[in-house]
Amino acid sequence: TDQVLALGLANLLIARDNFHTGFVTRWSNGPLLVRTDTGRFLRQCDIDPSGSKDVLYAQASEAGDLVAFDANSGRWLEREAEVVLRSRVDVRTIAGNIPCRSAFDIYADAAAQYPADRVAAITGVVEKDLANAAAILGAASSVAYYAGNGVGQSQPATQTGRALSRPL
Repeated sequence: TDQVLALGLANLLIARDNFHTGFVTRWSNGPLLVRTDTGRFLRQCDIDPSGSKDVLYAQASEAGDLVAFDANSGRWLEREAEVVLRSRVDVRTIAGNIPCRSAFDIYADAAAQYPADRVAAITGVVEKDLANAAAILGAASSVAYYAGNGVGQSQPATQTGRALSRPL
């Protein structure tokens, strides 16, 4: 139930907007757009036949403008500060208009499947303790976890590790 607990904590942090948006925007793939038809990141070669497979996109504004990210260098090619963390936008590609969502929007929806009452029912962690843990995490200037025994020894260890290490 570690994964459920991690997603429940993430849900509380996201719902309360109690995470460092700038950190998530700058240091995760959260703002990058994912094609809903393939589940893959939107790439420059999806839009332009001569484009790069290593240039990805995020939404720059509510109007739907795109901002390029170079996956090789790990740098925004323009206007980093303007990217939208929770995004849903239709993008005109070579194959036609494709609905896309930011990776963070997909993650937030996955976490929303685990409200506190459901987490309590599955894990046995009471809602009050879950809320207290989320408050502690949200107030911390930085958070880390130690991977090894326990969480790392379960069948869904890889996915649980991803849920725990997602920067919020």
